[in-house]
Amino acid sequence: MSFTLPNKENISMDVEPVRQSSLGIAAKITQIHSGQEQLRAYLFEEHKRQYAKLYENGQLVEQLI
Repeated sequence: MSFTLPNKENISMDVEPVRQSSLGIAAKITQIHSGQEQLRAYLFEEHKRQYAKLYENGQLVEQLI
């Protein structure tokens, strides 16, 4: 499976379907051929955007240390 992330980075991976419905499909990533670092960075940035409160004033970092 190959696709382009919204930030225009290309990813190539193998996936194994887990379940599907009329709303979409869930799959397990079995191998990433290219773009692993780009995918990691994209997912982390999305997490930071969705959970911005966790990252305010470095709170998350301070709690982990």
